[in-house]
Amino acid sequence: MKYAQIAAFCFLMVCVFAVSAQAQRTFTYMARSGDKEESRETVTIVIKEVKGGWAVSGQYSSGVVNCTISGSYYPSTGRLRAMCKGTLHEMTVTGIKLSGKDALQLTVGTETLAGGVLVAYRDGKKPVNETGAAKIDTCSMVGNWKQETPGIPFTQWTITADGTAKERGGGNVSGKASLSGRTLRIDWSHSNGWSGYYEWELEPDCKSGSGKLKFNSGRTDTVDNSTVKNM
Repeated sequence: MKYAQIAAFCFLMVCVFAVSAQAQRTFTYMARSGDKEESRETVTIVIKEVKGGWAVSGQYSSGVVNCTISGSYYPSTGRLRAMCKGTLHEMTVTGIKLSGKDALQLTVGTETLAGGVLVAYRDGKKPVNETGAAKIDTCSMVGNWKQETPGIPFTQWTITADGTAKERGGGNVSGKASLSGRTLRIDWSHSNGWSGYYEWELEPDCKSGSGKLKFNSGRTDTVDNSTVKNM
């Protein structure tokens, strides 16, 4: 009986240790852009396994912005989504793991790094065999986009290079489009006083994406599971 109790205790300790070790798995990604201190931008992303998923934390700083990052990472898609909150600024942080690399392609709000994206490497170590910048996906918002949103008539948006966005179908509204990394957003308004915005995260091929419709006036709710596809 004594030996059985010892065996049971050891088994329990092994299980507790295994669970604890698994829950503490962390991965750190870092990058820096700019050589001058006054214009230098740095970001640190820590991805930690927690109960029920993966948590994201970190810090972003530049000459004018300092904020703390908090959000989630989704291993099944390799995507990261978080908010960066500071005293004066609050920005969205999006990212995706680069195929074949231990690195993340990041976009921090409208404060983008390295010409539009920042590539953060595991522990800040860029592979020695990599002589140039990491290959990244470059999307374009120009063209015709079909949106489908639950409970909303599907419509077609035409976006020009200056960001002018016009809807065909639905309320035939107009708006302003913007593209940050692979986040496509259309802020729209109607003459009847209704307004809001669509926001989609485009896939790596930049041809389709998913996101939400947020109403600012007329209604104040958010409709998830909105999709968009380049036609």
